[in-house]
Amino acid sequence: MPEWIGFAAPTPGRPASSRHTPKTRAGFARDLIHTRRLRDHFIPPDILADPAWDMLLELYASHYERQTVTVSSLSLASAVPTTTALRWIGVLSDRGLCDRLRDTEDGRRTIVQLSERARAQLDAYFDCLIR
Repeated sequence: MPEWIGFAAPTPGRPASSRHTPKTRAGFARDLIHTRRLRDHFIPPDILADPAWDMLLELYASHYERQTVTVSSLSLASAVPTTTALRWIGVLSDRGLCDRLRDTEDGRRTIVQLSERARAQLDAYFDCLIR
């Protein structure tokens, strides 16, 4: 059982619940991102900093929107400096939650994708939240 979810993850590769469309899943993740950014206007952001969760939400929404995510765009989405983003991307990658790929069109850029395992775990999480 993954520590960060609190219940058994579905089998990797298992399709998302059919009652939730990719658009619904991406929209819900985008709403969570928006509310987290809104929170920064009321509570100092350094007190509640959680770049790993912001990154996972961005990767999840981008997966269902079929958008490419680069290191720099993930840094912006998580509202942290690039060096901090790189450190967290390394942690997420080491734990099997994201994959880093060399951009075939621009070798200087790195593409970051949600791993299939993380996608399945987040699908299960959102299935519990979206009713």
